[in-house]
Amino acid sequence: MVKETARTLLYVCIAVVSVGIAFATHFASRPKPLKEFEKVGTPFFSDDFDPNSAKSLKVVSFNEDAAKINTFMVEAVNGKWVIPSHFNYPADAQDRLSKTTASVIGVTRDALASRLASDHHLYNVLDPSKEDTSELEKHGSRITITRADGTVLTDLIIGKEVEGRSNHYYVRVPDEKETYISKLDIDLSVKFSDWIEQDLLKIDRGDLRDILINKYSIDEVQGRIVGQEINHLAKATPSDDWKLDDLKEETEELNKSDITTLVGNLDDLKIVGVRPKPQGLNPDLSLDPQIKQNPILRQALLGGLASAGFFLAKDQDGNPVLVSNEGELTAGTKDGVVYNIRFGQIFTGDIEEVETGLSKDPKKEKEETKKEAEGKENKEDKKEGDKTKDNKTEKTPEKPEEDKADKKDDKRKKNRYLFVSVTFDPKLLGPAPVKPVEPKKPAEEKKKEPVKKEETKKKEEPKKDDKADKDKKDKPEKEVKKEDKKKTADKK
Repeated sequence: MVKETARTLLYVCIAVVSVGIAFATHFASRPKPLKEFEKVGTPFFSDDFDPNSAKSLKVVSFNEDAAKINTFMVEAVNGKWVIPSHFNYPADAQDRLSKTTASVIGVTRDALASRLASDHHLYNVLDPSKEDTSELEKHGSRITITRADGTVLTDLIIGKEVEGRSNHYYVRVPDEKETYISKLDIDLSVKFSDWIEQDLLKIDRGDLRDILINKYSIDEVQGRIVGQEINHLAKATPSDDWKLDDLKEETEELNKSDITTLVGNLDDLKIVGVRPKPQGLNPDLSLDPQIKQNPILRQALLGGLASAGFFLAKDQDGNPVLVSNEGELTAGTKDGVVYNIRFGQIFTGDIEEVETGLSKDPKKEKEETKKEAEGKENKEDKKEGDKTKDNKTEKTPEKPEEDKADKKDDKRKKNRYLFVSVTFDPKLLGPAPVKPVEPKKPAEEKKKEPVKKEETKKKEEPKKDDKADKDKKDKPEKEVKKEDKKKTADKK
C-alpha cells in the first residue's frame, strides 16, 4: 500500500513538472510583440489641441499637370493671413485652416501596412520635400501644421487611397519607416482660388450706375494713344434702362442684350492668379519720379509691362500714364466706388503658371501667343481639303477637325492680365443732401418777476381812507353824523 501511494505521488510530481516545462517552453518560444504593432490604434499626434491655435499650414505635393513638386503655404504674418508662395497675397484662411486642422486631429494608426522603407513607393508615401526627383508620382502630400511659436501640431505624409476602402489612406510620419492605414476625412486644398476672396470686384450688378468703355490702340513707337472711341452708359436707379450718350433715338436703338452680357461679365470676374505690381508704379498706377530719372530702371519697367500688354503713354498734360493694348473700362456704383479695369495680354498656362507665372517666361508667352494668332490667320486663308489632279480640282471628304492645341494642352487655361484700380466719386451718390431749415422756436411768455416781501406787506396794509371808512362802519351812526357836521363847520 505504501509502495502504491509513493508511486502515485511520483507520477503526480512528474505530471506537474511536465506541465510546467510545457508552459515554459510555450511562452519562451512565443515571438516578442513588435513595437510597430504596439502603435496600432494610437493617434499620430496629440488630439487635445485647439484647431484655432494653428497659425501656419504647409503642403508639399506632386503636381501632375506640371510633373513636379509644388509647395503651398498659408501663414499669419503681423495679424494678417497671407500666401507666401503667391507673393504674400491676402488669404481668407481662418475658416479653411481650422477645418483642415480639425480633419487631421486624432487621426489614428488603424493598421500596419509595412515596416520597410523600401515599400514607401508602393503606397505613394515618399517624402515630397526631399530632393529625390525619381518616381515623382510616388511621392505623397506632406502636410505640416504649426503654431505661432513653431510647435508642430501635425506632420504627416498622406499617400494613395487604399483600394476598396473609402476614405482610407496610406499614411506615415516623415521620420518613421512604418506605413500605416488610416481613415481620413480631410478637407485639404492647395488651389490658390480656394484660399482667397475670388470675386474680383465684389459688386452687385444692380448697384452699377455708370459704365465708361474706352477703346483705343497704342502706338508703341510714339508712346501715345491712337484711334480712341469712348462710349458712356448711365442710369439713375436699378429699375431704369441704361442710356447711351449721343444715341440718336429716332434712328438708333441700344442693344440691351449686349449690355446685359457686359454687366454680367463684370459681376462674374474672378481672380485666378496674381503678379506683384512692378517696382516703379505707385499705388495709383502713376510713375514713380525716381524711375523717370533712371533710364535703366525705366526700360526694365517698360519691358515687364509690355510683356503683359501694358504701356506708358503721355496724357494731355504730357505726364506718363499706364495704358493697355485692349483698352479700358470704368464702372461706378451707387456707393460712389469706381473701378478702372485695364485689359492686357492673354496668358496661357497650367494652373501654377496662371496663379504665379513663376514657371513661365513672359517673353516666350508673348511669342507663343503671337504665333498662335498667326497660325489661326493662315488657317483661315488656306482652303483645306482641295487637291489638284490633271488640272482638275477634287474635293476630298472633310474629316472632323481636331484642335491639336487643345489636345496637347488640354489642361492649359486662357486668361487675361488685368490692372484694377479703385477710386471714389461722390457724384455717383446722387444730389448732395440739403441741410434742413431749423424751425422757428415759439415765442416764450415773459416770466413774472417774484413779488418782494416788502411790497406784499404794503399791499396787505390798508389805506388811510379805507381805514377811516372802516372806522365809520364800526362807530354808531349818531357819532358819525356829529363828526361830519364838525368837519364841515371847521372848513367854513
